[in-house]
Amino acid sequence: ATGPPIGRTTSEAHVEQTVEAIDRCSRLSTDLANERTLLAWMRTGMAAMRTALAFNNLDTEGHWVWTLDIEVARISMAFLFIFAAILGVMRYVRIKNITYQPIPDQRFGRISIHYFTVLVIIGTLALASGQLAKAWS
Repeated sequence: ATGPPIGRTTSEAHVEQTVEAIDRCSRLSTDLANERTLLAWMRTGMAAMRTALAFNNLDTEGHWVWTLDIEVARISMAFLFIFAAILGVMRYVRIKNITYQPIPDQRFGRISIHYFTVLVIIGTLALASGQLAKAWS
């Protein structure tokens, strides 16, 4: 009965255990980073809602551009809040599911943030142009 030497089998088992431990730590690190990213999405959404609520206290008397810009900024900030909550959770769940697959796909369909970025740009431009309109009146 010839078999592999005992030292080699033990060494291979040790290497396999080490690889599994490193893989577990790597997945745990990814999962914790994913949780931090979800919290960042939530903070961004809450900041957008705080901004939308702050616009309620602004005096919109005066130039029609100022009134329009405040309303556009308020609406875009409210949508930012909704999108941040929804997209943040969807992204978190998708990444979490991918993280614990034995062999993750190369393209795992991570959700794009382009729509979110467009809302940020619209809100920022509306607010900036409104500030300029009020300054010029």
